[in-house]
Amino acid sequence: EEALIETLKRSEARFKGEDVGIPTGIPELDTISGPLEPGQLWVIAGRPGMGKSALGLQIALDVAKRGYGVALVSMEMSRVELAKRQLSAQSGVFSEKIRDGKITDYDYDALVNAQTQMRGLPVWIQDDTGSPIALLRSKVKRLKVQAKRRGVKLALLVVDYLQLVEGQKGQPREQAIAATS
Repeated sequence: EEALIETLKRSEARFKGEDVGIPTGIPELDTISGPLEPGQLWVIAGRPGMGKSALGLQIALDVAKRGYGVALVSMEMSRVELAKRQLSAQSGVFSEKIRDGKITDYDYDALVNAQTQMRGLPVWIQDDTGSPIALLRSKVKRLKVQAKRRGVKLALLVVDYLQLVEGQKGQPREQAIAATS
C-alpha cells in the first residue's frame, strides 16, 4: 500500500511539473527511461568501443553540474584517463590530441575553459582495479561521508566495468555479477 501511495505521489508531482528525480542531461534518455531516482540500478551495456564509459561519464558530469555528488569508480581507467575523457567531452577537443599534446591555441583555451567549469564539481573518482566488492563498498561509504562534509548529497554511483569487480570466489559469472550489482 505504501508503495502504491508513493507511486501516485511521484506521478502527481511530475504532472505538476515538480522535480522528481535527477535528469541525466540527455533529454531523449530521460524521455525514454525517466530521470535518475534513488534506489534505481541502470546498466549500460554494449560491445567494446560503443561509448558506454563515455555515456556514464557524461551522465555523471551533468548530475554533478546540478549540484549532486557523484562517486565514479573505474575498474579499468586511471583518474588521469577519466579526467582526460571529461576534459575532452567538456571542451570538444579530441582526447587523442590531448594525449599526444597536438593541441592548438584554440584547443588549449577550450581545455582551460572546460577545466574551470569542472573545477569544484562534487565528483569523487576511485580508480581501483580488481577490488573485492566488500572493499569497494567501504570506499564508497567513505566517499559518501566526504560528500556530506562538503554539504553535498552523494546521489549517483557510477561503476565503470562492473564485470571487473571481484565477487565471491567459486560462483558462476552470472551469479557473481548479480551479487555485485
